[in-house]
Amino acid sequence: MAVLKATDRGNHFNLMRLAFACLVIVAHGPEIVHGDRSREPLTMMFGTLSFGDLAVDGFFLLSGYLIVKSWTRRPDWAAFLAARARRILPGFFVASLLCAFVVGPLGGGADYFEQFALSAFGWSLLTLAQPAIPPVFDGTYYPLVNGSVWTIIHEVRCYLAVLLFGVLGGFRLRFAWLAATVVCVLFFLLARFDAWPLPGTSGQHMARFFMLFGVGGCFWLYGRALLARSSLVLPASLLFVIALSMPQWAEIGVALFGGFLFLHIAVREATSLAWFNRLPDLSYGVYLYAWPITKLLLWCWPGLTAPVVTAITLAASLAAGALSWFLVERPFMNQRTRTPAYRPDHVTDTP
Repeated sequence: MAVLKATDRGNHFNLMRLAFACLVIVAHGPEIVHGDRSREPLTMMFGTLSFGDLAVDGFFLLSGYLIVKSWTRRPDWAAFLAARARRILPGFFVASLLCAFVVGPLGGGADYFEQFALSAFGWSLLTLAQPAIPPVFDGTYYPLVNGSVWTIIHEVRCYLAVLLFGVLGGFRLRFAWLAATVVCVLFFLLARFDAWPLPGTSGQHMARFFMLFGVGGCFWLYGRALLARSSLVLPASLLFVIALSMPQWAEIGVALFGGFLFLHIAVREATSLAWFNRLPDLSYGVYLYAWPITKLLLWCWPGLTAPVVTAITLAASLAAGALSWFLVERPFMNQRTRTPAYRPDHVTDTP
């Protein structure tokens, strides 16, 4: 049985989150170059999910675990909202501003600023949406300035669900969160099998992310002893691989079996990799800047191959993630109010 450590620093969350952010780059490289997923590595293996899908699912599973943990350790709505806002908003705002006023002009037409609508852009900032700017990267596949940020608003909705659930006293009921998660799983399954179609793409994404986030929270509330059982790794891995080959069940497999595997690794005591938790958390910045970096590379050098684009984007995104961490994210996180009752999480909790 694996030995687990109760402290915040004795884990692999930082490593897992950076790995997921890099997997998104691995998935997006071939897709953006070729215009479809046919040459994306995981899609080629299983024909269901891409590494990007898997990584985003992993983010939500880890986030569900950490955010539910955060609320149950300090059920204070004001502190909860402040901590989440400090973590997610500064990085998002700065990335959006750079996309609008640096990346946009480089990839837009000569009349870019003449078409720029400040009110529309401001609203996209407030709603945590794709930056509302004039057309960019015309004539390329996926002509978006930042095609990764669409998940941020779903993450925030999951945070608000935890807040509402906690304020209403749901966490005082032993199986309330588990019951709510089961309902989310059923909604997702009904939608997947077309028994209860959900409205629009956004509704389908919400069902998927609430399910994943809910499962992550369940592992914190009810499954920590389960996560310590190394004997379950092999059967969970087999079921995970089987599920990945079944289009209707792939996401369920990621939620249940992938959730166990990801969190089993994440909560294990950091031994030989303990040094990694002393490094800055670059994952959020890497996630925010990888897409615009890839698009700019292909805009300036359209003949680059997918492996070359992926390698350059990985290196450049790590550098951008470091700048984002030191100049934007960490200064705001350091403003949190510390009280004796507050035990700050070492790891961050958003993609």
